[in-house]
Amino acid sequence: MKMAWTLILLIAISFSTSQVAEVDRTQENRMILEVFMNRSAKDLFKAWHLLFKREYSYDSDEAKFRFKNFKDNLSKMKEHNAQNLSYKVGLNQFSDMSNEEFKQKFATYKVSATVEDFINTWQEKVPETTTPPSDNTSNGAFLAEEDDDDLTKRNLSGENPIDYRSNFNPPRNQNYCGGCWAFALTAVVEAKKSMKQGWTNPYLSIQQLLDCNNSNYGCNGGDLITGMNYILNNGNQNDKDYTYLGYSGNQCNYSRNKPLTRITGYQYCSNITPNYKCSSSIVYNLLRKGPLAVVVNGGSWAFQNYSGGIFSAACYNVDHAVVIVGYGVSGNTPYWLVRNSWGPYWGENGHIRIAVNPNNNYSCFLEYMAVLPIM
Repeated sequence: MKMAWTLILLIAISFSTSQVAEVDRTQENRMILEVFMNRSAKDLFKAWHLLFKREYSYDSDEAKFRFKNFKDNLSKMKEHNAQNLSYKVGLNQFSDMSNEEFKQKFATYKVSATVEDFINTWQEKVPETTTPPSDNTSNGAFLAEEDDDDLTKRNLSGENPIDYRSNFNPPRNQNYCGGCWAFALTAVVEAKKSMKQGWTNPYLSIQQLLDCNNSNYGCNGGDLITGMNYILNNGNQNDKDYTYLGYSGNQCNYSRNKPLTRITGYQYCSNITPNYKCSSSIVYNLLRKGPLAVVVNGGSWAFQNYSGGIFSAACYNVDHAVVIVGYGVSGNTPYWLVRNSWGPYWGENGHIRIAVNPNNNYSCFLEYMAVLPIM
């Protein structure tokens, strides 16, 4: 036991004094926690607390409260994994949180009730203006439609796999800012830029959307259509020129004198109103053109603690924004490959595979809304 703790301390010191890639650190953390998985819950919590660098001290009153959450989660994880279902759950950065606390901090997506207001005539270019950044509706949004081959009459399990992960940097981490909508939108614009111009390793500014998109709520949630409309009107600065702070409420520092990434429009479907409905086939057709900003039921205990496999838990509402980056089939189960914004430790290196179900019960509402930027 003493040797194991020595190993942890040496690795922790190494991480704090060297530039170790976050993905590599993730794998090391998993290996270390695995060593302690058969130890007492207290020893496991102590190792977890050290590896995830919690600010509260191990012997504080808050630590006692967090340890109770940790034990409750650990017990449920063992019970779930013993059932040999299609997906597993495991320890991650949220393991000391109750699901209620987790939902309050991370399930903050707000669905716009006025998507129909954004339906306008297609326009090839958004004109440059000298006005300040605007959330006003621009001509450039248009509905997705079924292609001529009408995929609704075919089984998606027979479709070709899609994987856009090579067009992205590793998943970013929103930390305690409920700005999932901004992370999803910048990610799909980054990917579209990479696909159009070749790999340029782009990181676009999430903070710009949090500070300047006044029709959304910064770290308190936002809407994909409203946010994409802002990007359409104003463009997106580079992250190095407008760096992510992890909180909102700042003065907007948007500048047209800095490099901007522009889109010329966006295509979308939405189930908010009956006439604009998405379907599995429409989402697949859109995905063939590029990664999609979508919504999901991310606030469930199973989603919070997902560690791998094909997610098939029951879902009940829309509360988080993510990115569909691919499609595949495992055995006889078609799934969406989804990129999250909770860093590479969560899930499968920051991703989750969610089973496709046309009725949305087990697709966790991924087919509720999909947004594709056009360049």
